[in-house]
Amino acid sequence: PTLSYDIPKIKPWVDKMTKLKNVAVRKSSGEVEGQFIKGEKGAQSTIYSDPKQLPKDVHVCPVGVKVVVNKATGLPEIDPKTGKAKLQKSCKGCKKCWDKSTKKIAYLKH
Repeated sequence: PTLSYDIPKIKPWVDKMTKLKNVAVRKSSGEVEGQFIKGEKGAQSTIYSDPKQLPKDVHVCPVGVKVVVNKATGLPEIDPKTGKAKLQKSCKGCKKCWDKSTKKIAYLKH
């Protein structure tokens, strides 16, 4: 994700990289709370703290959101320090942010 896509010195490089097959350039909104860049048709991202504010056509990054489930029991794993369910700390198998066909991604504010 980049906020630099409109800086005149950088824009030509962003445009070139967007055309590469092995690169996914995602324009980032400068706003928080699920706001996306109006009129942008390419890949983009935003940050949110309230999932209710997100449009329905958005992929939500699982890091910090998805509960870790114990494979043996099928129950959520509990953090002994907090007593709360553990949340996913890595991408694991998800690669949606690298997939050009995924147009909108939202990352949890932290």
